[in-house]
Amino acid sequence: MASNLEKDKFNQDKRKNMFFTTKMIHFKNIIDSIQMDYWLAAGTLLGWYRHCGIIPFTTDIDVGMDGDKYDPLIESKFTNDKILPLSVKFGLDNDSLGLRLGNKVVTLGISFNYEINTTHLFFPYHSQREVKGVILRKIESLCSAELFNEKYTIPCDPIKYFEDVYGINGWQYPQEKIKTSPFLILWKKWSISEWRNAIKFFHNGIYLKEETEKFINNYI
Repeated sequence: MASNLEKDKFNQDKRKNMFFTTKMIHFKNIIDSIQMDYWLAAGTLLGWYRHCGIIPFTTDIDVGMDGDKYDPLIESKFTNDKILPLSVKFGLDNDSLGLRLGNKVVTLGISFNYEINTTHLFFPYHSQREVKGVILRKIESLCSAELFNEKYTIPCDPIKYFEDVYGINGWQYPQEKIKTSPFLILWKKWSISEWRNAIKFFHNGIYLKEETEKFINNYI
């Protein structure tokens, strides 16, 4: 039997939950205003299902969107946003795109998923010049789910999603150390010309050219 100290690691933090909820509501309202679909993803979806809340030791919010329906309006809506400003853009508009919103306290990551064929999607994960990722069975439909008295959209079959990302037995029990998916594969490595456009850093809506170029040059 776990000790009380061990159990405390996985108790819900009410203040943290309120803080995360504020960010999630703000994101949802902006995306709803431009009539785009999204879904809670990865650890955020797992927190909803397993904890009925936020995973206590997480520091970010994960959402998924359809990369094949990407609209640059999404980026422009958050570039100068006061609550969730765009901080990093990964990938290209039509290739392995990801956006990180928010500051160092808590960030919200949008992973754009891409259709591989009629049955599967690619869920990208960026690691310097490499694009890694997980192959997911296609999300056939989205459903409404409640978290802290707010409605969000999720895959209608979250168990299928968890099995694809974490494995059949990899998601059912809390683990203090966040682990990457056991199914992570190398999808591609950016060519040097691609890499020069595949990551951009921002602060308060301003493109950080010097910081971006320094990062890019470190991995050429």
